[in-house]
Amino acid sequence: TVLEKVAPSADKVGAASAIEALTRQVKQGASEAQKMREFVSDGGSLIGLVKKHCEIWAG
Repeated sequence: TVLEKVAPSADKVGAASAIEALTRQVKQGASEAQKMREFVSDGGSLIGLVKKHCEIWAG
């Protein structure tokens, strides 16, 4: 994949974690924005939204 090809270069400039996050997002199939919209539409609170956002980025 493109992400696999750029990973070595990203690592050299300290961006390996960003590539890893993108890879996780691609594998999950839904974008972060989609997940946030679904959470809010299901009645989630602002505090809950922040917690959910942290969970997504923590992997």
